Amino acid sequence: MEVILLEKISGLGEIGAVVKVKEGFAKNYLIPRKKVLRVTAQNKEVFEQQKALLEQQNLEKRAAAELNAQSISNKVVSVIRQAGEDGRLYGSVTARNIAKAISVASGLDISDEMIVIGEKIKEIGFYEISITLHADVSSNIKVNVARSEQEAEAALKALEAEVPANDKEELKS
Repeated sequence: MEVILLEKISGLGEIGAVVKVKEGFAKNYLIPRKKVLRVTAQNKEVFEQQKALLEQQNLEKRAAAELNAQSISNKVVSVIRQAGEDGRLYGSVTARNIAKAISVASGLDISDEMIVIGEKIKEIGFYEISITLHADVSSNIKVNVARSEQEAEAALKALEAEVPANDKEELKS
């Protein structure tokens, strides 16, 4: 199915690009979220009329995302989970858990779709997580997985001893 992009989408293209995507992806994800329009003569006219407005909205969203990225960049958020004596978690820490912890700690509206986890989090420790706030804007945050608040604070103090204090700030969840 051919669609017109209403916003920049990573892996697909810029605003206004006409791209071919799988029908299920368009119908189940892109169209309900108002990220695309089907390619028809009428929709092309509608898009051309709204193009300047869409580009302005995209610039505003990007500026807001850049401000949010600066506010959470290089912060540490703690996630408390049950774990065995060997440090292995009972289960794992998911993108949803991290998004909720960041949202509670920072007050930002972070969804689990924005979180990029490089490796599965199945043990206690620090993990580097990327947050995609906009197609062009991402930020990194450290996640401290611990058994208790006391353990999280002790691990954070050990990290601060290794890294200068002005490089790290903590967000508590």
